[in-house]
Amino acid sequence: MKKIITLLKCILYALALAGAQYLIALLMILYKVFMLGVSYDDAINTVFGAETVTVTYLAAILLIVFVWLLSKICRQRFADFIAWGEKPRWYMYYLCITLGIGANLWTSAMVQSVFSQSSIEEYNAASSNLTANVSILSIIGIALFVPVMEEIIFRGIILNRLSKIMPVAAAVIVQGVVFGIMHGDPVWIAYAVFMGIVLGYVRIYTNSLLVPIIVHIAYNYSSPMGSLMEYIFMNSRYPHLPALLIGAVMMAFSLITMKMWKDEETK
Repeated sequence: MKKIITLLKCILYALALAGAQYLIALLMILYKVFMLGVSYDDAINTVFGAETVTVTYLAAILLIVFVWLLSKICRQRFADFIAWGEKPRWYMYYLCITLGIGANLWTSAMVQSVFSQSSIEEYNAASSNLTANVSILSIIGIALFVPVMEEIIFRGIILNRLSKIMPVAAAVIVQGVVFGIMHGDPVWIAYAVFMGIVLGYVRIYTNSLLVPIIVHIAYNYSSPMGSLMEYIFMNSRYPHLPALLIGAVMMAFSLITMKMWKDEETK
């Protein structure tokens, strides 16, 4: 019974992501309709179109505050409630950035190689719509607050609780799959499942939630690098191969070095 309750709580935390976004979207729609005099249809189209990025990062901030309040209600330290873990050593920060960049290059190239052209075009169109006419503040918000919120929920709360009712390896995979499914679009799901599992692994192995947070932020901010490499090699026979190889080497170097140095610490 305890395992079922824990599992249900994890599902509710995951659903809280969507709930926070819909709550923010609803408030923004109501504001536009009743305060600005915008028509209901136009308000919906704007909020779920040009202002999707704003909705996303405001929902992230709301959810972080909600989790903090929940920790107070449960009379736990916020750090314990989200399973913050240890403070990583200085060298981990460099490895986090390398891992994030390498993972972005590899996943971008792999997805471009595996999915059909139509799926990629739909994904690119959706991504362009999200970032069209977006302010610098919104870019910073979605690249900073969203990774922090997602890591708190998935690699902090959910992974910590799942690892108490199932083998750790299974918990890492389950939270990664759920993390991917929450992204909706098939291409985004592919990105997110892979990254969710990688981030779960480094969280467990380093015993630090700050590590996957930094990796996630580095992953988000390094997206232009994949596009740049694709542009440079667009006329070659295998345009995605350089990014695949470079990304794989960067990921392997980061993960192996993390393991070596972490093992050295525990001796």
